[in-house]
Amino acid sequence: MRKSIRLLHLPVLACFLLAFLLAPLHGRARAQGGEYRVKAAFLFNFIKFAEWPPADSDTIALCVLGENPFGESLDGLKGKSAGGQRISVRYASSTQNVKGCHLLFIAASEKDHLSQILKVLDGLPLLTVGDTEGFARKGVMINMYIEDERVHFEVNLNAVKRSGVRLDSRLLKLARIVQE
Repeated sequence: MRKSIRLLHLPVLACFLLAFLLAPLHGRARAQGGEYRVKAAFLFNFIKFAEWPPADSDTIALCVLGENPFGESLDGLKGKSAGGQRISVRYASSTQNVKGCHLLFIAASEKDHLSQILKVLDGLPLLTVGDTEGFARKGVMINMYIEDERVHFEVNLNAVKRSGVRLDSRLLKLARIVQE
């Protein structure tokens, strides 16, 4: 009898573990040292819950396209491990410089060029992320937003499917799903 009770609690334990792993993501963005420090933690967790097609690299490249809103917040991710691979951080001045990137954060400064950027990136195994209103509906795969002083995110599943990147269902359960 006792074993069956423990087995019934495995889903609860799994949910608790996921909540623990994502806890930094749902902290109060402004109260915990800055919005972009929290968003950097989101990026790390997006990497942990994404799967790219096999590659010959032991590094996952997190890239920022446009004006860097993170300041030094991404420095703490350099060298961290996710899925047995080390994270590197790069800054790209154009889409010509995103070769080898796995996650591309598209800054708000690129809003006027978003459709051209997404055309160039279409079909590449590259997880696109932003934090600008309307980005997910325009084709960015994950878009972070602030609601009730907390960071949340939305996912464009069609854009994700086109890329070949897979997002873990546990991550998707936490997201608001949007359509283009």
